[in-house]
Amino acid sequence: MKCELCIKSGYSFLSSVLKIDTLIEYALNNDYKTLGLVDKNVMFGAKEFYEKCKAKDIKAIIGVEFDVEDFIICLLAKNEEGYKNLVKLTSYKNAKKDVYLTISDLRDYKEGVIAIVPSSPL
Repeated sequence: MKCELCIKSGYSFLSSVLKIDTLIEYALNNDYKTLGLVDKNVMFGAKEFYEKCKAKDIKAIIGVEFDVEDFIICLLAKNEEGYKNLVKLTSYKNAKKDVYLTISDLRDYKEGVIAIVPSSPL
């Protein structure tokens, strides 16, 4: 089973220009049954992504990528509680603006969330 988890869309400023429709089309053309969207610090495309995946019978995995201390971490929602925690974290992060999140910041919002560290330290 193929599954791409840490894909960014055009909602990730200066990181991607991919449109959600393009991601869905790619998944369909390559026989993907599951697809993840992990934009940088935002969840603006999450609803559109979820609805379009559902319409095409693709399981949508929603997440967010954050800089946390010296690492880039992808956080994925495991369930509805995890989704709500990702929304809270993005709100918290965007209120702090230029400050990195810390491991301590993540502890308050860990329920229903899976963490992936996809790259080496910054």
